[in-house]
Amino acid sequence: MRAKRKKAHPLKMPLRLTNEGTPICRFHNYDNEKGCMKGVERCGLDHSHCHICLIEGHKALNCPYYRDEALWKKFCATYTLMNTRPPEYQEKTVLGDVIVWDTSGLPLECRGDEGQLRRCRKHKRFEAGLLSRLAPGSSFCDVGAHFGDTTLTMAVHAKSIGRGDIRFFAFEPSSLKCRWIEKVAEANGVNVSVVNCAIGETERSVVAERGAKRKAIYDGSMIYEEVEDGKGGGGDHSSESVGSDDDCEDKFRMIALDSMIDEISPLGLLHLDVEGWEAKALKGASQVLRRSSEPCFVIAEVWEEKDCARRGVEGGMEDKITDVMGVFEGFKRGEDIKDQERNVVWERGT
Repeated sequence: MRAKRKKAHPLKMPLRLTNEGTPICRFHNYDNEKGCMKGVERCGLDHSHCHICLIEGHKALNCPYYRDEALWKKFCATYTLMNTRPPEYQEKTVLGDVIVWDTSGLPLECRGDEGQLRRCRKHKRFEAGLLSRLAPGSSFCDVGAHFGDTTLTMAVHAKSIGRGDIRFFAFEPSSLKCRWIEKVAEANGVNVSVVNCAIGETERSVVAERGAKRKAIYDGSMIYEEVEDGKGGGGDHSSESVGSDDDCEDKFRMIALDSMIDEISPLGLLHLDVEGWEAKALKGASQVLRRSSEPCFVIAEVWEEKDCARRGVEGGMEDKITDVMGVFEGFKRGEDIKDQERNVVWERGT
Protein backbone atom coordinates (compact mmCIF):
# COMPACT_ATOMS: atom_id res chain seq x y z
CA MET A 1 0.00 0.00 0.00
CA ARG A 2 1.38 3.36 -1.03
CA ALA A 3 2.11 5.85 1.73
CA LYS A 4 -0.11 8.92 1.78
CA ARG A 5 1.71 12.13 0.89
CA LYS A 6 1.84 14.56 3.79
CA LYS A 7 0.13 17.87 3.15
CA ALA A 8 2.66 20.66 2.93
CA HIS A 9 2.41 23.27 5.66
CA PRO A 10 1.98 26.84 4.35
CA LEU A 11 5.05 27.98 6.27
CA LYS A 12 7.11 25.55 4.20
CA MET A 13 6.23 27.47 1.06
CA PRO A 14 9.26 29.18 -0.50
CA LEU A 15 10.19 32.71 0.48
CA ARG A 16 8.47 35.00 -2.02
CA LEU A 17 9.38 38.49 -3.13
CA THR A 18 7.43 41.63 -3.90
CA ASN A 19 7.83 43.17 -7.34
CA GLU A 20 10.41 45.46 -5.76
CA GLY A 21 12.42 42.45 -4.61
CA THR A 22 11.63 42.60 -0.87
CA PRO A 23 11.15 39.19 0.82
CA ILE A 24 7.61 38.68 2.17
CA CYS A 25 7.19 37.46 5.76
CA ARG A 26 5.54 34.03 5.92
CA PHE A 27 4.70 34.16 9.62
CA HIS A 28 2.77 37.41 9.19
CA ASN A 29 0.82 35.82 6.34
CA TYR A 30 -0.05 32.43 7.81
CA ASP A 31 -0.34 32.81 11.59
CA ASN A 32 -3.52 34.75 12.45
CA GLU A 33 -3.16 34.02 16.15
CA LYS A 34 0.39 35.24 16.75
CA GLY A 35 1.50 36.70 13.44
CA CYS A 36 5.15 37.59 13.18
CA MET A 37 6.56 37.61 16.71
CA LYS A 38 9.32 40.02 15.72
CA GLY A 39 7.01 42.76 14.49
CA VAL A 40 7.49 44.90 11.40
CA GLU A 41 10.51 46.84 12.64
CA ARG A 42 12.56 43.92 13.95
CA CYS A 43 11.53 41.49 11.23
CA GLY A 44 12.74 43.55 8.29
CA LEU A 45 10.57 41.57 5.84
CA ASP A 46 7.49 42.82 4.00
CA HIS A 47 4.26 42.65 6.06
CA SER A 48 1.89 44.24 3.55
CA HIS A 49 1.78 41.79 0.63
CA CYS A 50 0.00 38.45 0.34
CA HIS A 51 2.42 35.54 0.21
CA ILE A 52 0.34 33.79 -2.48
CA CYS A 53 -0.90 36.37 -4.99
CA LEU A 54 1.65 39.10 -4.08
CA ILE A 55 -1.13 41.72 -3.84
CA GLU A 56 -1.23 44.24 -0.97
CA GLY A 57 -4.06 44.53 1.52
CA HIS A 58 -4.71 41.00 2.76
CA LYS A 59 -2.90 38.05 4.32
CA ALA A 60 -2.39 34.72 2.60
CA LEU A 61 -4.99 33.15 4.92
CA ASN A 62 -7.57 35.57 3.48
CA CYS A 63 -6.42 35.23 -0.14
CA PRO A 64 -9.10 33.99 -2.58
CA TYR A 65 -6.50 31.55 -3.93
CA TYR A 66 -5.74 30.03 -0.53
CA ARG A 67 -8.24 27.18 -1.01
CA ASP A 68 -7.17 26.61 -4.62
CA GLU A 69 -6.00 23.01 -4.61
CA ALA A 70 -4.22 23.36 -7.95
CA LEU A 71 -2.19 26.30 -6.66
CA TRP A 72 -1.13 24.45 -3.52
CA LYS A 73 -0.16 21.43 -5.57
CA LYS A 74 1.93 23.69 -7.74
CA PHE A 75 3.80 25.28 -4.84
CA CYS A 76 3.83 22.51 -2.25
CA ALA A 77 3.83 19.17 -4.08
CA THR A 78 5.85 17.87 -7.02
CA TYR A 79 7.48 21.15 -7.99
CA THR A 80 7.86 22.73 -4.57
CA LEU A 81 10.99 24.86 -4.34
CA MET A 82 12.41 24.09 -0.93
CA ASN A 83 14.96 26.87 -0.54
CA THR A 84 14.64 30.60 -0.07
CA ARG A 85 16.27 33.05 -2.39
CA PRO A 86 19.45 34.73 -1.11
CA PRO A 87 19.06 38.37 -0.03
CA GLU A 88 21.59 39.60 -2.59
CA TYR A 89 20.08 39.18 -6.03
CA GLN A 90 23.45 38.97 -7.80
CA GLU A 91 24.50 36.06 -5.60
CA LYS A 92 21.44 34.04 -6.47
CA THR A 93 22.98 32.32 -9.48
CA VAL A 94 26.64 32.88 -8.57
CA LEU A 95 27.14 34.33 -12.06
CA GLY A 96 24.59 37.13 -11.68
CA ASP A 97 22.27 35.97 -14.46
CA VAL A 98 18.52 36.17 -13.94
CA ILE A 99 17.17 32.60 -13.89
CA VAL A 100 13.54 31.62 -13.43
CA TRP A 101 13.53 28.47 -11.32
CA ASP A 102 9.85 27.62 -11.13
CA THR A 103 7.39 27.18 -13.93
CA SER A 104 5.12 30.07 -12.97
CA GLY A 105 7.87 32.61 -13.58
CA LEU A 106 8.98 33.33 -10.03
CA PRO A 107 12.71 34.01 -9.55
CA LEU A 108 13.26 31.47 -6.76
CA GLU A 109 16.12 29.22 -5.75
CA CYS A 110 16.47 25.66 -6.99
CA ARG A 111 15.17 22.95 -4.64
CA GLY A 112 17.43 20.96 -2.35
CA ASP A 113 18.45 21.06 1.30
CA GLU A 114 21.83 22.63 0.68
CA GLY A 115 20.96 25.56 -1.57
CA GLN A 116 22.08 24.23 -4.94
CA LEU A 117 22.84 27.55 -6.59
CA ARG A 118 24.83 28.93 -3.69
CA ARG A 119 27.02 25.86 -3.42
CA CYS A 120 30.11 25.16 -5.49
CA ARG A 121 30.74 28.77 -6.45
CA LYS A 122 34.26 28.08 -7.72
CA HIS A 123 33.07 25.18 -9.80
CA LYS A 124 30.29 27.14 -11.51
CA ARG A 125 32.46 30.19 -12.05
CA PHE A 126 35.22 28.03 -13.48
CA GLU A 127 32.91 26.35 -15.98
CA ALA A 128 31.29 29.68 -16.86
CA GLY A 129 34.73 31.03 -17.71
CA LEU A 130 35.28 28.18 -20.15
CA LEU A 131 32.12 28.79 -22.18
CA SER A 132 33.59 31.65 -24.19
CA ARG A 133 36.58 29.45 -25.10
CA LEU A 134 34.61 26.54 -26.54
CA ALA A 135 34.59 25.96 -30.29
CA PRO A 136 31.50 27.17 -32.19
CA GLY A 137 28.73 24.60 -32.15
CA SER A 138 30.39 22.35 -29.58
CA SER A 139 28.40 20.62 -26.86
CA PHE A 140 28.19 20.94 -23.08
CA CYS A 141 27.18 17.60 -21.55
CA ASP A 142 26.01 17.42 -17.93
CA VAL A 143 25.97 13.78 -16.83
CA GLY A 144 24.04 13.27 -13.60
CA ALA A 145 22.13 16.53 -14.06
CA HIS A 146 19.95 16.22 -10.91
CA PHE A 147 17.55 19.21 -11.10
CA GLY A 148 19.70 20.98 -13.68
CA ASP A 149 21.42 23.47 -11.37
CA THR A 150 24.60 23.25 -13.48
CA THR A 151 23.06 22.76 -16.94
CA LEU A 152 20.50 25.53 -16.61
CA THR A 153 22.88 27.98 -14.96
CA MET A 154 25.41 27.48 -17.76
CA ALA A 155 22.81 27.57 -20.55
CA VAL A 156 21.40 30.89 -19.37
CA HIS A 157 24.90 32.30 -18.90
CA ALA A 158 25.96 31.16 -22.39
CA LYS A 159 22.93 32.97 -23.80
CA SER A 160 23.80 36.13 -21.86
CA ILE A 161 27.36 36.24 -23.27
CA GLY A 162 26.29 35.61 -26.85
CA ARG A 163 27.20 31.91 -26.98
CA GLY A 164 23.82 30.55 -27.95
CA ASP A 165 25.60 28.26 -30.41
CA ILE A 166 26.73 25.94 -27.60
CA ARG A 167 24.49 22.86 -27.46
CA PHE A 168 23.48 21.75 -23.96
CA PHE A 169 22.68 18.14 -23.02
CA ALA A 170 21.42 17.00 -19.62
CA PHE A 171 21.56 13.27 -18.79
CA GLU A 172 19.41 12.24 -15.84
CA PRO A 173 17.80 8.87 -14.98
CA SER A 174 14.83 10.31 -13.08
CA SER A 175 11.96 11.19 -15.41
CA LEU A 176 10.57 13.59 -12.80
CA LYS A 177 13.81 15.56 -12.75
CA CYS A 178 13.95 15.49 -16.55
CA ARG A 179 10.51 17.07 -16.78
CA TRP A 180 11.62 19.70 -14.28
CA ILE A 181 14.69 20.62 -16.36
CA GLU A 182 12.58 20.83 -19.53
CA LYS A 183 10.03 23.13 -17.89
CA VAL A 184 12.65 25.47 -16.43
CA ALA A 185 14.61 25.57 -19.70
CA GLU A 186 11.44 26.55 -21.54
CA ALA A 187 10.65 29.23 -18.95
CA ASN A 188 14.09 30.76 -19.54
CA GLY A 189 14.06 30.51 -23.32
CA VAL A 190 17.11 28.24 -23.56
CA ASN A 191 17.49 24.99 -25.46
CA VAL A 192 18.55 22.00 -23.37
CA SER A 193 18.31 18.48 -24.79
CA VAL A 194 17.25 16.30 -21.86
CA VAL A 195 18.07 12.59 -22.06
CA ASN A 196 16.24 10.40 -19.56
CA CYS A 197 18.81 7.69 -18.79
CA ALA A 198 21.81 6.77 -16.67
CA ILE A 199 25.29 6.89 -18.23
CA GLY A 200 27.81 4.06 -17.97
CA GLU A 201 30.25 1.97 -19.97
CA THR A 202 27.68 -0.06 -21.92
CA GLU A 203 23.97 -0.16 -22.62
CA ARG A 204 22.10 -2.15 -19.99
CA SER A 205 19.77 -1.69 -17.03
CA VAL A 206 20.39 -0.52 -13.47
CA VAL A 207 18.20 -1.35 -10.50
CA ALA A 208 17.70 0.86 -7.46
CA GLU A 209 18.20 -0.48 -3.97
CA ARG A 210 14.93 -1.10 -2.16
CA GLY A 211 13.48 2.08 -0.69
CA ALA A 212 16.21 4.30 -2.10
CA LYS A 213 14.36 5.97 -4.98
CA ARG A 214 11.97 8.23 -3.13
CA LYS A 215 14.60 9.34 -0.63
CA ALA A 216 16.98 10.31 -3.43
CA ILE A 217 14.84 13.10 -4.83
CA TYR A 218 15.92 15.20 -1.85
CA ASP A 219 19.39 13.75 -1.21
CA GLY A 220 20.38 13.78 -4.88
CA SER A 221 22.09 10.39 -4.89
CA MET A 222 21.25 6.75 -4.35
CA ILE A 223 22.72 3.29 -4.49
CA TYR A 224 21.85 1.08 -7.44
CA GLU A 225 23.17 -2.03 -9.11
CA GLU A 226 24.19 -2.62 -12.70
CA VAL A 227 22.52 -5.85 -13.84
CA GLU A 228 21.80 -7.88 -16.92
CA ASP A 229 18.35 -7.18 -18.35
CA GLY A 230 15.84 -9.52 -16.80
CA LYS A 231 18.08 -10.30 -13.83
CA GLY A 232 18.62 -8.68 -10.47
CA GLY A 233 21.36 -8.31 -7.89
CA GLY A 234 25.03 -9.17 -7.99
CA GLY A 235 26.10 -6.25 -10.15
CA ASP A 236 28.50 -3.40 -9.57
CA HIS A 237 27.35 -0.80 -7.05
CA SER A 238 27.13 2.88 -7.86
CA SER A 239 25.66 5.96 -6.20
CA GLU A 240 24.45 8.11 -9.07
CA SER A 241 21.98 11.01 -8.93
CA VAL A 242 19.02 8.86 -9.88
CA GLY A 243 16.34 10.24 -7.61
CA SER A 244 12.73 9.37 -6.99
CA ASP A 245 9.99 9.31 -9.59
CA ASP A 246 6.23 9.32 -9.95
CA ASP A 247 5.99 5.62 -10.76
CA CYS A 248 7.10 2.56 -8.85
CA GLU A 249 9.63 1.30 -11.41
CA ASP A 250 13.03 0.52 -9.93
CA LYS A 251 14.81 -0.24 -13.20
CA PHE A 252 16.49 2.50 -15.22
CA ARG A 253 17.95 2.56 -18.71
CA MET A 254 21.71 2.97 -18.99
CA ILE A 255 23.55 3.94 -22.17
CA ALA A 256 27.10 4.86 -23.14
CA LEU A 257 27.77 8.39 -24.38
CA ASP A 258 29.35 6.84 -27.48
CA SER A 259 25.87 5.70 -28.54
CA MET A 260 25.03 9.39 -29.03
CA ILE A 261 28.28 10.38 -30.71
CA ASP A 262 26.54 11.92 -33.73
CA GLU A 263 24.29 14.07 -31.56
CA ILE A 264 26.83 15.36 -29.04
CA SER A 265 29.96 15.70 -31.19
CA PRO A 266 32.05 17.75 -31.18
CA LEU A 267 32.24 17.72 -27.38
CA GLY A 268 33.42 20.93 -25.74
CA LEU A 269 32.84 20.29 -22.03
CA LEU A 270 31.85 17.14 -20.15
CA HIS A 271 30.62 17.64 -16.58
CA LEU A 272 30.40 14.40 -14.58
CA ASP A 273 28.67 14.13 -11.21
CA VAL A 274 27.52 10.51 -11.05
CA GLU A 275 29.02 9.83 -7.64
CA GLY A 276 31.06 6.69 -8.13
CA TRP A 277 30.26 5.99 -11.78
CA GLU A 278 32.61 8.56 -13.34
CA ALA A 279 35.32 6.17 -14.59
CA LYS A 280 32.81 3.85 -16.24
CA ALA A 281 31.00 6.78 -17.82
CA LEU A 282 34.34 7.95 -19.28
CA LYS A 283 35.09 4.48 -20.65
CA GLY A 284 31.76 4.60 -22.44
CA ALA A 285 32.68 7.96 -23.97
CA SER A 286 35.99 6.97 -25.60
CA GLN A 287 34.89 7.74 -29.16
CA VAL A 288 33.25 11.00 -28.12
CA LEU A 289 36.42 12.14 -26.35
CA ARG A 290 38.66 11.20 -29.29
CA ARG A 291 36.41 13.16 -31.65
CA SER A 292 36.08 16.14 -29.30
CA SER A 293 36.80 19.70 -30.35
CA GLU A 294 39.70 21.81 -29.15
CA PRO A 295 39.70 23.02 -26.54
CA CYS A 296 37.88 20.26 -24.67
CA PHE A 297 37.39 19.99 -20.91
CA VAL A 298 36.40 17.06 -18.69
CA ILE A 299 35.36 17.94 -15.13
CA ALA A 300 34.52 15.10 -12.76
CA GLU A 301 33.59 15.04 -9.09
CA VAL A 302 35.69 12.75 -6.87
CA TRP A 303 35.05 11.56 -3.34
CA GLU A 304 37.60 11.03 -0.64
CA GLU A 305 38.03 7.46 0.60
CA LYS A 306 36.01 8.07 3.77
CA ASP A 307 33.09 9.33 1.68
CA CYS A 308 33.25 6.25 -0.55
CA ALA A 309 33.16 4.00 2.50
CA ARG A 310 30.26 5.93 4.05
CA ARG A 311 28.18 5.65 0.88
CA GLY A 312 29.03 2.04 0.15
CA VAL A 313 30.96 2.78 -3.05
CA GLU A 314 34.30 1.24 -4.00
CA GLY A 315 37.18 3.68 -3.39
CA GLY A 316 40.07 4.80 -5.58
CA MET A 317 37.83 7.04 -7.69
CA GLU A 318 40.55 9.52 -8.63
CA ASP A 319 43.00 6.78 -9.67
CA LYS A 320 40.34 5.12 -11.82
CA ILE A 321 39.55 8.39 -13.61
CA THR A 322 43.27 9.05 -14.12
CA ASP A 323 43.76 5.58 -15.65
CA VAL A 324 40.90 6.10 -18.10
CA MET A 325 41.90 9.62 -19.14
CA GLY A 326 45.51 8.52 -19.63
CA VAL A 327 44.61 6.63 -22.82
CA PHE A 328 43.23 9.70 -24.60
CA GLU A 329 45.89 11.53 -26.55
CA GLY A 330 46.35 15.22 -25.80
CA PHE A 331 44.46 15.37 -22.51
CA LYS A 332 46.41 16.66 -19.53
CA ARG A 333 45.51 17.12 -15.89
CA GLY A 334 44.51 20.64 -14.90
CA GLU A 335 44.21 22.22 -11.47
CA ASP A 336 41.55 20.72 -9.20
CA ILE A 337 38.47 22.74 -8.31
CA LYS A 338 38.13 22.62 -4.53
CA ASP A 339 34.80 23.82 -3.22
CA GLN A 340 32.17 22.08 -1.12
CA GLU A 341 33.13 19.18 -3.36
CA ARG A 342 36.35 18.44 -5.22
CA ASN A 343 36.40 18.14 -8.99
CA VAL A 344 39.32 16.96 -11.11
CA VAL A 345 39.91 18.74 -14.41
CA TRP A 346 41.30 17.33 -17.65
CA GLU A 347 41.84 19.51 -20.70
CA ARG A 348 43.02 19.31 -24.28
CA GLY A 349 44.03 21.98 -26.76
CA THR A 350 44.47 24.73 -24.17
